[in-house]
Formats: sequence, C-alpha cells, structure tokens
Amino acid sequence: MQRIAALFVLTFLPYPAQAQKSTPPVPPAQVAQEVHAWRVGNEDRIVRELIEFLTIPDAASDTPNIQRTAARLVELLEARGIETHVFPIAGRGPVVFGKLITPEAARTVIFYSHYDGQPVDPAAWMSGKLFEPALFTKAIEGGGKQIPFPRGHSGRPGVYEDEWRIHARSTPGGKSSIVMLLAALDALRARNIPLAVNLKVIFEGEGEAASPNLERTLGLHKNLLDGDLLLMLAGPLDSSGQPVVTLAMGDAHLSEKIVGVVEGAAGPAARVPVPENNMPARVFANLGLPIAGVAIVNSHGHDNKDNEYVRLGELWRALEVYGALLANLKW
Repeated sequence: MQRIAALFVLTFLPYPAQAQKSTPPVPPAQVAQEVHAWRVGNEDRIVRELIEFLTIPDAASDTPNIQRTAARLVELLEARGIETHVFPIAGRGPVVFGKLITPEAARTVIFYSHYDGQPVDPAAWMSGKLFEPALFTKAIEGGGKQIPFPRGHSGRPGVYEDEWRIHARSTPGGKSSIVMLLAALDALRARNIPLAVNLKVIFEGEGEAASPNLERTLGLHKNLLDGDLLLMLAGPLDSSGQPVVTLAMGDAHLSEKIVGVVEGAAGPAARVPVPENNMPARVFANLGLPIAGVAIVNSHGHDNKDNEYVRLGELWRALEVYGALLANLKW
C-alpha cells in the first residue's frame, strides 16, 4: 500500500493555484470536449484507480475495512493537493472533508458523496466475490462475457469500450462518483482550464446506512462548512438515460445555471425535486445550504443489488459533467 500511495503522489501533482481572470469561463461543451480528449489517453489510469478503490470492502458496519477505505480516500485527495481533514466517528468510517481554494473565486461549492456500500449476500453474486472487480462486454442478462481489463503496451494506452461494464460492489454509487470527480480535477489541470469556484468535499462512510452520525459530526465543524451550494453526487439516470438534476432551492437563477451547465456538457437533463426522505439533504438543509444533485450513473446497474455494475460510457459522461461544473459554476 505504501508503494501504491507513493506512486499516486508522484502521478498527481497538486492542482495549481490560478487566479480568476475577467474573461468568461470556458463553455461547458468545450470543457466536455477537452476532458474527453484528456480521458482518451488516461483511461488505464482512471480505471486502475477505480478498481483499486473498489477492492476494499465498504459496509458501514465493517469497521476495519470502512476505515481502510477512508484512509485510501484521504490519500487520493491529498495526492491532488486538497487540504484534507478527518472527522472521526467511533466504530465507523469518518467523515472525510477536503478543501481546495481558487484565488479570487467568489463562490464555494461543496460536493457530497459517500464511500460506503450496502451489505449484500455474496451467494447471490455470480462469483461470490463482491470486491474483485470484473469487466464484461455488456449486461450479463444480455449475454455479456467477462474479459480481462486491457493493459497498455509499447507506450500505447489500453482501449475501453463505452458498452463495457465494471461489476463490483458499489460501482454505480459513491465510489465511482468520487473517482470521477477527482479525475475531472486532473483533466482540468492537464488542459489548463481554471476552476470557477472554491471546492470543498464531504464524503461520509454511512451514506447507505441512513447517515445516523452525519449531522452531529458536521455540527462539530461548522466553521469549515461555509459555502454557496451543496451538490450531491448520487442517484441514477432516468429511464431514458438522461442525466438527472435534483433541486431543493428557491433560487431560480442558480437552478437554471446548474441545469444549463449539465445540459451544455451532456445534453438534455431531467429535473426532479430532491426526495423528502433523503437524509443527507435534510442534514445539509438544516445547516442552511442550498442543495442540488447531479445523477449520472446508469439506471439499470443493479444499484445496491447482486451483480451491480457501472457502464463505462456513463463514467466518461460523469467525468465531463463534473469537469464542466467545476469550470462553470460561476454565478
């Protein structure tokens, strides 16, 4: 693990501090194109980072492993130069908080996700190995076949098809969203696209267990939680495959800004209210933060069920949407 951590520290240099200019942000469609161009040459690294994260068991009640997951998450954040704090919870995974300041940015956006997964019965899985990621050519029920993960050779990156699926516990959920958000930072840095906002992240280890300690834990650290918007990275696409933007705010201008950025990067998006029973949303509402969500994972990925998966095409679209949000949420 120490060798792997050292490798990632060398691979991901801190995001450079860039002063905001008077020129408008790079348009969402152009950001998506730039992120796409970067991703094509970096799919091996992105997928490798994701599958390494997925191999750590992540049930909230599995104390040793959920704390291992949190420790790996801290490594991923710090490798990007993100100032990181760990808010401990006895016997559970901590809330992991990160901050990346953009000089002269007028707004702060807090991204929320979770890094735990719901417990499931290993016997219901095709292999019984929930935390050994496997690559399939398409959906298993559609005749998908398992294939090895591509490896680059002779300086050429491995090639991944959009229809391929990564099967493992937690693939459609928080872990994929977290890795894509961090990869979006890498892409913007590599393409010299500045962030439009100060970035904060809140990643919890009990999101699939009804977040019983989130409000109390965040309440002890309110001094770090000032921001202008809370964006939840969770939930599936709608049945037609469109991204979903969930909204829980009375600021029509900000709502239209978020939808406009998502649609500029990825095409039409469905708009829905944040569900009333969404526990993280209720916690953040009590903290006085405007709330929205962006859902980008596949709608048929067996989310929280046996044999769950994520389709690579949705991962790549998430990468482009997150990049556009980071570069364009200026209001």
